[in-house]
Amino acid sequence: LKGGSMVAFDIAELIAKGLEAPVTVLFEPSARVSLRTYSVTCNYVILELLDNVKSRLQFWRFADRTWVDAGAEREAAIRGCSVAAVDSDVDDRFFFTTSTFTTP
Repeated sequence: LKGGSMVAFDIAELIAKGLEAPVTVLFEPSARVSLRTYSVTCNYVILELLDNVKSRLQFWRFADRTWVDAGAEREAAIRGCSVAAVDSDVDDRFFFTTSTFTTP
């Protein structure tokens, strides 16, 4: 795995098998894309990526004991943004705050 990657393990398997436990790579950086931050809701992990210094969101959903790529924004945008769960113990609603050079 590359430094800056985000991975998911089943905790019970990690305890039982150590580094032999299966791992799901949710993100691996490239020459032009890095992970800025992430937020967790009840069923999703929302990754904020920097793609050539532009912001792009990617969504992963946990269902049937596995991680499913739930999609991403098609294109990165020139903006600042933040994502925060409203109440991650209850549902998948989240606050999305954004600003650009022309829109505060």
